[in-house]
Amino acid sequence: MFERYTEQARKVLEQARDHARQAGAPSVEPEHILLSLIDLSRSTVRKALEPTADLDALRHELAPKKLGPSVSNTTPLSHSSKRVLAYTAEEAERLNDQHIGTGHLLLGLFREQDTLAAQLLSRYGFDQARARRQKSALKVIADVCIIPIGVGVSVSKEIAICERIFQAAGLKSMVHAYGTNIEGEWDTVFAAVKKCHETLHSTGVPRISTSMRFGTRTDREQTMADKIRSVEDKLR
Repeated sequence: MFERYTEQARKVLEQARDHARQAGAPSVEPEHILLSLIDLSRSTVRKALEPTADLDALRHELAPKKLGPSVSNTTPLSHSSKRVLAYTAEEAERLNDQHIGTGHLLLGLFREQDTLAAQLLSRYGFDQARARRQKSALKVIADVCIIPIGVGVSVSKEIAICERIFQAAGLKSMVHAYGTNIEGEWDTVFAAVKKCHETLHSTGVPRISTSMRFGTRTDREQTMADKIRSVEDKLR
């Protein structure tokens, strides 16, 4: 049933079962799935809500209330959650996506209207059309090396400024010894690099030399973590 699901989407469903068990719930409800999405794919949820939406407040409203002791290691999906997964598959088909990811799950949750998860998404400004546009946007993993020139020997302060810009844009980033890996939508990544240049120049940096390598793929969804894990698995 879950062969088409990305690794991240499967993790969300696994953690949703954990949330249900911890609460002593008899089944996995849509609220448990949304809670897991916030925990494991925060940027996906963030981009589909109003810019001012408070994700921590949303998570607090979803936090499972203890109903009783956990009685099963194989907590089943509720009927509502099964319908959510059916809607999720429909969203992937609508967008012509071969694989089912966290963005499709979020769209599926919103379509199962008579649930707390859908009601909270609506209250926090979920925009279905925007979420679909974001899901269909081209994703990119980039390696960016930004070199401020004329600021002295250390450029750590300037790199920290850029890192804050990437984080504010909702991008996943990973600083390494000779640059930064960035993951996100194409337009967002390149807009953030542009803003980095503009901000550094405004602080007095006279020259900036930036080199970039970037890759895209459409056959399946892949993250920076997936690429690293693939190599690490082969080293074991």
